[in-house]
Amino acid sequence: MLGPDGRLDLTVADVMGKGIAAALVMAVVRTALRSAPAALSPVERVRIAASSVALGSPDDAMFVTLFHARLEPATGVVRYVDAGHGHCAIRRASGTLTRLSLRSLPLGAWEDETFEEGETRLEPGDALLAYSDGVVEREERQLDLLDLEAILGDGSSAGDLVERLLAAAGPRLADDVTAVVLRRAPAPGGAG
Repeated sequence: MLGPDGRLDLTVADVMGKGIAAALVMAVVRTALRSAPAALSPVERVRIAASSVALGSPDDAMFVTLFHARLEPATGVVRYVDAGHGHCAIRRASGTLTRLSLRSLPLGAWEDETFEEGETRLEPGDALLAYSDGVVEREERQLDLLDLEAILGDGSSAGDLVERLLAAAGPRLADDVTAVVLRRAPAPGGAG
């Protein structure tokens, strides 16, 4: 979602559960994030979303993994909260992947949740990748960053990187598959 100040908010989330109850939980989280004032930081917005999940019945035992980030396009600064999601990385212009290291517990996993906000920077030509577990989970194992580096290969545009991630999931999907890529444009006349 593009804010009035030019900053871009990105969220990828996955509710643990299926059916109508899970869909309602996701709708509540989405509504909480979208209705939170734009001036709030990513961590403040995630706290609001977490409090909306906590309003449900304690017997529901549903939680939500969530990656919520805000990109400032002019500087490339990305502030983010990884609430138990774990499927996010920076693809440097060189092609190497770097995992975002700061993580918190999922929404709804703990009564008095504490979320931490991390910060990184996208240099020109770098890309932020956020994807669901369906991209990397296989029957025999889970793909790691080196596997993803090979899959992404020499892909350069955001669209190309998304296509490669989705193709890697294969034709028989065991879970939902989501991939979002934000790529900072290379410097004029520069490589990457």
